[in-house]
Amino acid sequence: MGEEISSESIEELLKQEVRSMFLENHDYAMENGEIFPREKVSELVQEILNKFAEEGLSVDEAKLILQRTIDVVGQFSIVKIKDF
Repeated sequence: MGEEISSESIEELLKQEVRSMFLENHDYAMENGEIFPREKVSELVQEILNKFAEEGLSVDEAKLILQRTIDVVGQFSIVKIKDF
């Protein structure tokens, strides 16, 4: 297995995300023309990283989950699935 994500690593990643949130003082323009607020992006990133830490995932495992999520989300125009 790869490197495990420790609570210290998560804390550092969250600090980096907060710093980047202030450095990147802009929202995100989506392909469909809608605006995705940077605050919401940061909030969701924090939730995801916290969940990975709770599960004790390694960095490689977390990357696998993220890639699989990208693959699944790419199959839908709107994410509506609660459980599948």
